[in-house]
Amino acid sequence: MFRRDAQKEAIYMSVKYLSIFLFFFISLDLAAGPRCFHSHDTDKLDQLLAEIEFDTLNRPINDNSRLSDRGLFRIHYLTTGENAPADLDIDQNGYPDYVDSVAYYFDYTYMIEVETLGFLSPMSEVSGIDLYDVYLWNLGDGNPGFYGQTFPIEQIKPNKANPRYTSYIVVDNDFSPLDSSQGNNGRIQTFNTFGYDALKVTVAHEFHHAIQNMYGIDKFTAVMFMESTSVLMEFLLFPEIKDYFQYIDQLFKNPAEYPFGYKSNRNSIGPYAYSIFMIYLVERFGTEIILSAWENILEGHNNYYSYDL
Repeated sequence: MFRRDAQKEAIYMSVKYLSIFLFFFISLDLAAGPRCFHSHDTDKLDQLLAEIEFDTLNRPINDNSRLSDRGLFRIHYLTTGENAPADLDIDQNGYPDYVDSVAYYFDYTYMIEVETLGFLSPMSEVSGIDLYDVYLWNLGDGNPGFYGQTFPIEQIKPNKANPRYTSYIVVDNDFSPLDSSQGNNGRIQTFNTFGYDALKVTVAHEFHHAIQNMYGIDKFTAVMFMESTSVLMEFLLFPEIKDYFQYIDQLFKNPAEYPFGYKSNRNSIGPYAYSIFMIYLVERFGTEIILSAWENILEGHNNYYSYDL
């Protein structure tokens, strides 16, 4: 469903990426920062963990929840305080409209990423869970600020060459334009996209991290391919939302700072910016190449060799 006519490919790609390139040079300079971190990025993860209050089960504190309409996701949230979503309930179903939307977009994302594109489901016999937990928290207003975070929980048995994990996801409770976080030169606006648009791309992004944990995480090369693939999902599911432009902008302005290699794991922008490479692969070869690469990772190959195969 995402494949293009090969005869039109050269002209299409040239025009498309030239137009993106020109857009960046006539637009405002945005402060780009990573949207999420993974367990091996200990400094950033520790800062995030310090801002979330956990219950005795090591899950974010919550006092209410809503099951998604397809019964695949349980959305946990607080009803009072700064971490609660707005209590607006236009349809009067007893749940905040924002919570309804979180449930809807997770169901939609599952339909596309698992049922249409064919990726492994985090809810399966392999993972041993049949319901995926999502928590809402005020992630955007802090130090650092986040769109969302996928937390690995338990390693899946039997062991594979690359360890696999069950997980849960935390996403921001409102994606407010008023949220700020600590930048290099003081406080900056956390989000580049706001409200429901930010919610949509965050759900597409973070849920693919949950999927990636089912294939296996090569700790030496994972970040580049995990983040670039998750940003690719934003593009495939919600192409009208250009939040990822902020990262590609930085790549175009300073390409030497963001090598497509192992050292890129040490910078915070490169893994997101090289979503442009993943978009190119899909436009050139179709989504099957991305799925095949992750299947190679499941067989124990590192990320770079999986794409080489």
